Amino acid sequence: MLKRKNAILFLSVVISGLVFFININSYGEFYQDLPLANNGYTNNSYGEFYQDLPLANNGYTNNSYGEFYQDLPLANNGYTNFTSKNDNTSELFKIASSLYKQGKYKDSIQYYDEILKVDANNTDAIYSKGFVYDTLGEYDKAIKSYKKIEDVYSDKNFIKFKIASSYSKSWKLKESIKYLNKILETQPENIGAMHFKGINVDKMGEHKKAIKYYDKILETQPENIGAIFSKGVSMDKMGEHKKAIKYYDKILETQPENIDVLKAKAIALMNIGEYESSMKYYKQIQKILGKQ
Repeated sequence: MLKRKNAILFLSVVISGLVFFININSYGEFYQDLPLANNGYTNNSYGEFYQDLPLANNGYTNNSYGEFYQDLPLANNGYTNFTSKNDNTSELFKIASSLYKQGKYKDSIQYYDEILKVDANNTDAIYSKGFVYDTLGEYDKAIKSYKKIEDVYSDKNFIKFKIASSYSKSWKLKESIKYLNKILETQPENIGAMHFKGINVDKMGEHKKAIKYYDKILETQPENIGAIFSKGVSMDKMGEHKKAIKYYDKILETQPENIDVLKAKAIALMNIGEYESSMKYYKQIQKILGKQ
């Protein structure tokens, strides 16, 4: 018992010096700390969990909103999908985008409002305004913006996905699932929506049910790293720590420096009392981060 207490004390001291923080008993906290989940988005970003993640981009090639982000005005340097080519608004878009990239989010909203004074139905401006509100954590305002263009945006299901994302981040999980179901009604094999629904269900504490969604993905895409990872997380929450580690190891075979998976495995090892082994993974993460 004394040895275990000393090990726990040692781990708490070392971990406190890491550049990220992990709540060992809370994968809700773990997701918030995902370094790859907040590339231009807010932390606590379950909806944007897919965006640019190496965990997801192997399997998200069809019906993938993770890929669709690349074509959005706020996701790249160019505006390639304007619904309005009004010359009076193009410069305002550039200024708004620049302010957003500088972290001046509220200032960028003012410029989107200026665009809407000129072109009240500009769906890109309405969308972008919602996007910025989402970044600020003002999810109700984000949802309000998204809903204005829910039925007119060029990709209606994408907007439903964004509404689901904002609902999820504000922990209105049933509302989030409602919108994901709308997507699945028209695209029953939509991997992104299916995976996201599983994540929401998992957040509700229904881990076994969440795994069913991940398994459905894996039936057609057995190497889908996002689903493998999420299944491992749910397994660990259920107390199936060794099974979770097997799923993480499957990813690490091809992505040995994937920080997110290394963190998850370290947590699982702690949960079964293998503190020294867990510490090796935290040190490995520190080493990887030192190279970046």
